[in-house]
Amino acid sequence: MDFVYQKNNSYFAQVAENVEPLAERELAALGATQVNPVYRGVYFTATPEALYRIVYQTRLCTRRLPQHQVSLQDRADHPLGGALRPGTDLCHHRHGERQ
Repeated sequence: MDFVYQKNNSYFAQVAENVEPLAERELAALGATQVNPVYRGVYFTATPEALYRIVYQTRLCTRRLPQHQVSLQDRADHPLGGALRPGTDLCHHRHGERQ
């Protein structure tokens, strides 16, 4: 069984606030591609080899999570129900955090 992140190699790395630009450079130096910094994190793609390097060598990223994409069919079953809009960043869709 293959998971979505194994097919597209897309991940999200959580970082402290205001560290995003530094984490972007660090991830790129460790082999990440399509690096996109956002509030308190960085989206990126990586080969399995680069991901292992990132997991073991990053000094700025506190968590590396597979990036999940929610299709419109999944909206009704999601805990946020009708509040979930297409393109919603699930990593930051909590009360009190920016989107």
